[in-house]
Amino acid sequence: MNKNFFSKEEEEIHDKVDPKIDKFFFNTPKLWDELNANQDRFKAESKKILDIIRKIFPKSDVSLLDVGCGTGAHFNLLIDRGVECTGVDLNPNMIQYSKKKYPEIDFYVQDMKNLTFQEEFQVITCLNSTFLYNITNNDIISTLESFQKALKSEGIIIIDVSEPITYLLHCGREDFKEGYTYGISTKGFNAKVQISLNFLPKKQIYKGTRKFMMEHDDNILVEEPIKYRILGVQELKFFLHQSGFTVLNVELTKDKRDLIPKRITFVAQSE
Repeated sequence: MNKNFFSKEEEEIHDKVDPKIDKFFFNTPKLWDELNANQDRFKAESKKILDIIRKIFPKSDVSLLDVGCGTGAHFNLLIDRGVECTGVDLNPNMIQYSKKKYPEIDFYVQDMKNLTFQEEFQVITCLNSTFLYNITNNDIISTLESFQKALKSEGIIIIDVSEPITYLLHCGREDFKEGYTYGISTKGFNAKVQISLNFLPKKQIYKGTRKFMMEHDDNILVEEPIKYRILGVQELKFFLHQSGFTVLNVELTKDKRDLIPKRITFVAQSE
């Protein structure tokens, strides 16, 4: 691992990666925040969120809760445009980092299935497939009910998930084990990531492993599990409707990256 990039405290965090947390990136907030590949995406997503907000709430001040906020990377633009932001994440390392980065913003360690807020926000965002950590139908229902409680009347949610058809066409075979590799980099850090996946059709889950390795050799820094729910468009629409939301828009996300799977964004309003 690149010693010039991580502090001693951050190195100790890496040595204690908990497989249950399922994210090396989440235990490495500085890396996640500064990855070159993330910068354009953070800006594009922030602008998209702001466009959606202004179309629905053109004349009002807006309060926003970002569920799975990570390092608060979307907040720069939103704050500049007058959006009052709050962040929650299940990983305490992310929240600790975000509090230092944005001391004026409230951040909390909370589970999306059991948020503690009551009618406080006009907008809830849940991006980067955070919602797909809801593995079971009961998880999905609990999370959407939690969102409902946290929203003000006629508030909206913006959910970004993997587009399932693209995924299944490319790597949804039950015997898909060969995996693929891509590079990650930022100033002072270069590595490669190898992903191997299996699709479990009866459970509608894709699972596998993600390995982080040094760029010029195969020394493994971390190996962690991957596990996400596969959600179809009509399926998520049904869950939203059953939970008291009206779907306003479903849109395939435009992205300069050659992503597999593609991204799809849902906008729904509390009834």
